[in-house]
Amino acid sequence: MVQSWYLRILQGTVHSVQASSQLLPLLRSPFQGELLAWLFLHPDDEYSATDLANRFRVSLATASREADRLTAAGLITERRTGNLRLLRAKIDTVVARPLTDLLAVTFGPLAILGEILSRIAGVDEAHIYGSWAARYRGEPGAVPRDVDVLVVGDARR
Repeated sequence: MVQSWYLRILQGTVHSVQASSQLLPLLRSPFQGELLAWLFLHPDDEYSATDLANRFRVSLATASREADRLTAAGLITERRTGNLRLLRAKIDTVVARPLTDLLAVTFGPLAILGEILSRIAGVDEAHIYGSWAARYRGEPGAVPRDVDVLVVGDARR
């Protein structure tokens, strides 16, 4: 039986991060992919662990542990301002460009499309569906070749 998967992508969060994603199975978890994609596809911005935990609907402890791992690996940097821990992608490494490219084609649609579409007047809803959404939700299969997006509203073309 073929299942149809839809992911709502507006309002800054995805409504669920699954326990297993098939988009980039070499990563430890879907959250790791989402976090890396968000940071590397927004390289000029810093985010607190609390902001990232809220964005991806994980606990602050989970976000902090993953930030610790990625900081120790040299993939992200942190800056402290009082008790606030600000995180950002470390883009001056040899792996930054290829990692950014890989994240853009795997987890990138969620990190970018909702943000772009939410700025367009007349867009009421937006959903990703098809093979990309199925891989995100954990359905095995080949890496998707495209991203199917359904936009609802009366926005101009």
